[in-house]
Amino acid sequence: MANSGFSAISPLPSRRDDRAPRTPSAAARRERLETRHPEVLITTRREGTRLIFDVSEPGRSARAYDDADAMMNDLEARYP
Repeated sequence: MANSGFSAISPLPSRRDDRAPRTPSAAARRERLETRHPEVLITTRREGTRLIFDVSEPGRSARAYDDADAMMNDLEARYP
């Protein structure tokens, strides 16, 4: 049989294989931190169109964050 000019192609990856690994959302990370460290209090308030996260930790001054991912990166560095 003559070569038709087409080469065999490998099967397409399944949808699961095709996806990039997901990073947990800031909300999921916050929930996990609050479960593991109930001494860390995180409250949320609206300021104009933005959400502000107020964080109270034992032995530290209260802090406010306007970026949930930055807040979680900071907290997870101290509370692994």
